[in-house]
Amino acid sequence: KRIVTDGKEGARRVAIYYAGGAKVQEIGTSEREIKGAAHYYAVAGARWFGGSCAALGVVEGSIVHERDLERLLRQQDPRTGELLPNNGTKRAKVAAFDLTISVPKELSICYLMADAKTQKVIYEIIEEANRSALEYAQTYGSKVRRGKDGIVPLSSDGFIVPQTFHPAARPVDGKTAPSLHFHNPILNMA
Repeated sequence: KRIVTDGKEGARRVAIYYAGGAKVQEIGTSEREIKGAAHYYAVAGARWFGGSCAALGVVEGSIVHERDLERLLRQQDPRTGELLPNNGTKRAKVAAFDLTISVPKELSICYLMADAKTQKVIYEIIEEANRSALEYAQTYGSKVRRGKDGIVPLSSDGFIVPQTFHPAARPVDGKTAPSLHFHNPILNMA
């Protein structure tokens, strides 16, 4: 099946095609979970995404630093470490929701067998599809509700997400398998 990948509309089609591999996992607020998540997601090349980046002093597209991510997972200012205001409500019990976007195994194998130039092209297509999926999720899913039972809807600047690319799955019995995927832990704050 041929997928046209020209421009944003093409990237959207790729995102929809590959989103069959999307899943969501909660990241808790215990110190162990926060430290582990910050270390795992702030790997080389991870970059910030989202409309809330500027409000939190983070430059969208810049490199993710482990200390900054750890602070944000704790709902602290990434620059000062001070607790961010929460409008008097209870603190979240979930620090983030990891939206993982994976591609079919066949594409992962092609990527690993390809030359550097072809790998770069495949990566750029997957990265654009991931970004398109995040833009869609941010547009339609970045909602805030306050008050008793969340009945008061408020506007939001959008997400803050460290986008992290991994070319392989975690090792099982000491063996890794090709599995191109992006982790997108959407921080649970507004």
